Amino acid sequence: MRFPCKKIFQGIDLTSDTATLPTVEMKEAMFNAVLGDEQKHEDPTTQKLEDYVAFLLGQDWVSFLSSATMANIIAINLLCQPGDELIVAEKSHIITSEGGGPAIHSGVLIKPIKTQTGIFSDNDLRNIYRWSKSLRYPLQTCLSIENTTNLGGYCLGFGNFTISIICR
Repeated sequence: MRFPCKKIFQGIDLTSDTATLPTVEMKEAMFNAVLGDEQKHEDPTTQKLEDYVAFLLGQDWVSFLSSATMANIIAINLLCQPGDELIVAEKSHIITSEGGGPAIHSGVLIKPIKTQTGIFSDNDLRNIYRWSKSLRYPLQTCLSIENTTNLGGYCLGFGNFTISIICR
C-alpha cells in the first residue's frame, strides 16, 4: 500500500534532513548541548541518545549513525559478501544518491526493480528474482526496501505486506 508522504507527516517531517527546518528551541538545544569526541565514546549527548534509544528498543546497545548512507553501507557489509547481488527499487536512495556505495565499499552488485514510485509489489519481486541457480550467477542475498521513496514521493504502508514471506 502506498501513500503520498506529504499527507502522512504532520509537524516534523523526517523524510529528509532538509524537509523540516529546526525551530528556535531546536537550535538552542543544539547550541547548548554538551559535546565530546563521539569516536572515543566521550560525547555525553550522543551517549544519552544511544542509551535512550537502546532502552526504547529493548537492546543492550545501539550506535548512532549520522546518515542513511552510513547505515546502508554498514547494513550491506553485514548482510552481503563481495560478489553478491542486492535487489532494490531503481529510484532508491542506494542507487540514486550514494555514489555506487554497494560496489565501492562492499563489492556488491545491484539488481534494480523498475518502478515509477520506488515501491514494488510481491509480483515485481517474483519477476526480478533469479530463480535458477548457477555458479555463473551472483547470489541474490539481500533485498532493500525503503519506507520513504524520495524520488517517487511515496511512503510504504505495511498493512498488506507479503514480500517477507517470499524472501523466506
